[in-house]
Amino acid sequence: MLKKILCLTLSLTWASVAAAGVSQSGFKKLPNGHEINIEYTPAQPGKPTLVILNGLTYKLESWNFMMPTLESQGNGILRLDPMGQGQTLLKYAPIDFKISIETQADDLAFLLKLLGIKQPVHLLGLSYGGGWAMVFANRYPAQVASLILMAPFVGPLPGQDTQIRSSIAFVRAQGYLNPLNALTDDELYDYFLKQNVYTTYPLYEPIVLENPFKLEATFRLVQGIRKVEVQKYMKNFPDKAVHLIDAGLDQYIPRSMMDQFWNDLPVSKKASRMNLNFSEHKIPESKPVFAATWVNLILAGDSRISGGKTFEGYPNLGLADSGSEKIDLPIDLWPF
Repeated sequence: MLKKILCLTLSLTWASVAAAGVSQSGFKKLPNGHEINIEYTPAQPGKPTLVILNGLTYKLESWNFMMPTLESQGNGILRLDPMGQGQTLLKYAPIDFKISIETQADDLAFLLKLLGIKQPVHLLGLSYGGGWAMVFANRYPAQVASLILMAPFVGPLPGQDTQIRSSIAFVRAQGYLNPLNALTDDELYDYFLKQNVYTTYPLYEPIVLENPFKLEATFRLVQGIRKVEVQKYMKNFPDKAVHLIDAGLDQYIPRSMMDQFWNDLPVSKKASRMNLNFSEHKIPESKPVFAATWVNLILAGDSRISGGKTFEGYPNLGLADSGSEKIDLPIDLWPF
């Protein structure tokens, strides 16, 4: 009986804390048993909540360059390390299982409920986080106010995918040399994907070596999102609320993939597209102040950033220009 009373008291206390709008950080245990590392600042009255979803090799601290600007408007901000990233990765390491993107979306839904966030949220996702945002919007459309997609995952990287499929074709062509090979094409794909991650990612993304567990976790994250077909989810996106931000100097995602995504997106779902010139793929590190100010304008409902307009962003000039609209923004020369 005493144990039940104690559990009830703790539950009521937690509910009171969440309802009171108190900033929270650290691990939160979800109803499905997962424990997720978070940092949450509740919104001031009348302000929206922004949920920040990590890029593939990110952790919640990776957004720090954007935070002073994002925090300046009184908006609620939730950052988290999902399964396979940051402090959550270290808690569960080593990760030896596929981390499905659907599970990541469900964990976020549990977390929003746990924190008492009832109003639809704005999702800001970089790369992997962009794909995660779209999967969440498909599964929980009523909980999404807008999708702010920075160089989002919209499918496997063409070069990587072509290389892996060529390797599978070679294995099949040489099948007589190994007649006992019973692996399916899907299993072979994961086999060669792991090889690709382990041999190339340390060269292009040295951060995957920051701890002994991150490289394997990165493979598991890619494994868990690679089959997502975001085109099938578009009908469930919020109307007039999809904001796409391209990185003008993106090293990984070709412009053609962003063009195809934008062209496939129904007109009724489009809000804006920006080509952020002089920015590399990791926009939160490349042009943090310019990008964060743009996000703040979206959260404020700036009517100029609507109607499916396409902007050219010039952080060196402090300007976003759609032809019909010119919006002044901070000059951002970071990191050069």
